[in-house]
Amino acid sequence: MTFGSFALKASALLGLAAFVLALAWACGARGLEKLARAAYHGMTLGLVVASAELAYALVMHDFRFGYVAAHTSRDLALLYRVSAFWAGQEGTLLLWALMGALAGYFLWRRRAWQRAWSVAFYLPTIGWLLAAMLLPSGDPLRLAQTVAPDGAGLNPLLQDPWMAAHPPLVFAGYVACTLPAVLAAVALWTGDRRAWIAPGLRWSLAATVLLGAGIVVGGFWAYEVLGWGGYWGWDPVENASLVPWLLVVALVHGLLVERFDGALRRLNLGLALAGYLTVLYATFLTRSGVLAEVSVHSFPRSGLYALLLGTLIVALLASTALFARGAKDAGAALRPGLSLAFLMAAGLAALVMSAALVLLGTSWPLLAFWADRRVAPGPDFYNAANLPLAVGLLLLLGIAPLKAGAAVSPRVGRRLLAIAAVCALVALAAGQFGISGWRATPLLFAALLALGANGLRLLEALRRGWLQAGAAAAHLGLALIFAGVVGSGWGTVEQRVRLVPGQPVEALGTELVFLGHVPGSEPQDRWALEVRSDRRARRAEVAVFRLPGERERFMHRPAILRGASGDLYIAPLALERTPVEATLHLARGDAVRYGDASLTFAGFLTESDAQGHFTVRAAVQVERGSERATLRLPVHARPGGGLEGEPVETALIPGATLTLAGMSVERGVVRVSVEHPGAPPQPVLTVSVSRKPLMGLLWLGASLLLAGSALAGVRRALERARPAYPAAKRGRRVFPKTLRRAS
Repeated sequence: MTFGSFALKASALLGLAAFVLALAWACGARGLEKLARAAYHGMTLGLVVASAELAYALVMHDFRFGYVAAHTSRDLALLYRVSAFWAGQEGTLLLWALMGALAGYFLWRRRAWQRAWSVAFYLPTIGWLLAAMLLPSGDPLRLAQTVAPDGAGLNPLLQDPWMAAHPPLVFAGYVACTLPAVLAAVALWTGDRRAWIAPGLRWSLAATVLLGAGIVVGGFWAYEVLGWGGYWGWDPVENASLVPWLLVVALVHGLLVERFDGALRRLNLGLALAGYLTVLYATFLTRSGVLAEVSVHSFPRSGLYALLLGTLIVALLASTALFARGAKDAGAALRPGLSLAFLMAAGLAALVMSAALVLLGTSWPLLAFWADRRVAPGPDFYNAANLPLAVGLLLLLGIAPLKAGAAVSPRVGRRLLAIAAVCALVALAAGQFGISGWRATPLLFAALLALGANGLRLLEALRRGWLQAGAAAAHLGLALIFAGVVGSGWGTVEQRVRLVPGQPVEALGTELVFLGHVPGSEPQDRWALEVRSDRRARRAEVAVFRLPGERERFMHRPAILRGASGDLYIAPLALERTPVEATLHLARGDAVRYGDASLTFAGFLTESDAQGHFTVRAAVQVERGSERATLRLPVHARPGGGLEGEPVETALIPGATLTLAGMSVERGVVRVSVEHPGAPPQPVLTVSVSRKPLMGLLWLGASLLLAGSALAGVRRALERARPAYPAAKRGRRVFPKTLRRAS
């Protein structure tokens, strides 16, 4: 047993001791507070020691550990040796537990609300992770039976900076989702259902930012690396992180309404608990192996199945019992009328309904146990189910600034009506660019309306103080996301082409030239392209190589050329080795590249003999470096009719023969066939070329959504830390008055 393994086991025992002591402290034994704190310190220290040993082993190639041998190799870069910490199931459990233990110190602060009960309710959320790491299938520090000279290496798909950042962000978001649930559970247990709102709101905003950032980074990685052309595939594992995020965003808005209007109290308590329950459910789906047949991201079935299922059932029963016991006070009734509070509640309902539909589709393989094989709903189900909810949510975002009273001036309200008319015209005019239909047009109109309304609201908010701009920035970001979704989803055009080295091919108004293999890129082979458009040539690289493993799988990494209107997305589909043969279309006076040579058609020559036979020759100038030669490619009239070309060799393209295969005298174009009979097969790359409009809006909107949410969190933290902070600096708190006036 290594020191880290011992520390992990000691951490589990100390965590159990901390839970028992904290429970006794909460029940009235105040003298046990110091012992509970010491046990918690010991639990955290054990996790730190275990994490340090695993990180050191990964960096130093210590293949005594099975986890190190399975996820690293000696040629792996330092960044990916570090990120291998969370590349496998065991490492992510340790990372999650460590983050959870460190976040728990916020509950120990002297000013923290209900410290004893909060710690007692929080410790089981770390305890089940520690229990999982005590099992052989979850132990990250288990020694290998034999020490290999080198490891298996990290999956090439994970050797990307975005994927190095994605798992820590997701697990930090999961930890942040845990805190509002714990606070809500304490509120239900103690009957103090008001004081948890402020800390619950801060942690909900933190979860919105962290988990949202993890989702966005994962989507960006899929778009940049996987090469299938999208950023979200409605995979069950993707959905498993989306559902808690939707619920925690709904909780943010529900807590704001309750804080200033006293409504939605029971709903908020339920949302907080549901957020953590869906985190556990997501963990069960991804790590138990139940979705291994329908998800490419799921871990295979392991010995954690029983523990994960048991943890989920216990948490569900405990949450149900707590809610039934303590959620008897529903709070104030939501006042009728089109108030800002009502609009926020309607938006909350749309988010919850979307989460429920996504959860239903994700769970369908488990529910359809009677089927011969488990199947998951396709993207069409999720898109159709969420479309009306998305349109409704965006319309609410477009209307809400009109009801924000102090947030906007009456003049802005009149301008918003004008914006609605302009948005309708733009949405209809978008049909000229292929963005039309009963799905695209309403969604685009709603997104544009929300964009205009919240853009004006953001400007008004910035005049009153930058801390007032969080909500408007986040809502503006959401509108931009959906505008990007409409553009990239309905406006995308695609064309497939086969590329032979040196032969230009036109696709979607762009000329592509396959330049061949990038020297030194083995074993993750990259292939170079030249992309010519608008008198501008840019170099791009795609990757096609075989992934390690028993099954024959290939990695296809795209090239993405970004522009102001959208992206040119070049996704490799297949790489073949074929005999060296190409057909070049040469127009008079235009040079065409073939390998490191260029060919230019100069004109026709006609000859005839005494018997009446005639020969047409095409003058083709061949250049290679400083050398130049003119070939006269003949085509003869066959006795029975038709034309037959005669091969011609040239020293400027060694081993090749050029044959005049066709011509158009009127257009001044010839077709020349180039063959290399004795040459080794050449690579032929098949690519999908797509134009994806407005993709930049999507990523800009995601960044703005996260930045606005973070800004709102900073505002709440400043209000708590410095209640006497001048209103001019922290932003005047106009929202309570706004709600009362709107109601």
